[in-house]
Amino acid sequence: MTNEEQRAALGSKVRSDLGRLFHDLTEIVQPVYSLEDESVWHPFGDIYETDSDLVIKLELAGVSTTDLSISVSGDQLSVAGVRKDVAQCDARRTYLKMEINHGRFSKLIVLPDHVSRQDIRSVYKDGILEIRLAKVAKQVLEVKID
Repeated sequence: MTNEEQRAALGSKVRSDLGRLFHDLTEIVQPVYSLEDESVWHPFGDIYETDSDLVIKLELAGVSTTDLSISVSGDQLSVAGVRKDVAQCDARRTYLKMEINHGRFSKLIVLPDHVSRQDIRSVYKDGILEIRLAKVAKQVLEVKID
């Protein structure tokens, strides 16, 4: 690998890492300085890589697939939907602790450069949404000098 290729690869990695860092900081700061509707909650999840895929798993127990959407725009994957509160509140109920989020939710994930934006698979089972994005080989474009 030439010095030029090494610098280009490093620049791409730095941009990708900074994008993820900015996203992670936004997730931390957003609850305090949120510009969006405060009733929107953000599900917990895991993100990891295998030899062939980037895998995203989100905890979404009680969410119907008809109330769930996944989309990709640029370098961001968005998961959004609604968890309906099936237990209706009434005067006889007094909560001692309420930890289950209901209502609208969203999760934005910054995608690294080395994953496909087209080869995406998802499965929802036992309250866990699993999204797999295939890894793609990094392409180096040789430029002919005239």
